[in-house]
Amino acid sequence: MIAYGTDTFDAKDYVRTGLVITLAATPLLVIFALTYWPWMGCLTKAV
Repeated sequence: MIAYGTDTFDAKDYVRTGLVITLAATPLLVIFALTYWPWMGCLTKAV
């Protein structure tokens, strides 16, 4: 917010950065949900 308050960046810059980060994070989330989480015992059926 400090950078935005100094008029160094526009709101469009924040939206563009947020979209890139979201597009990178979504596949990583799916990969972790299908591999790492079951190894840790998450997402398993209760017996």
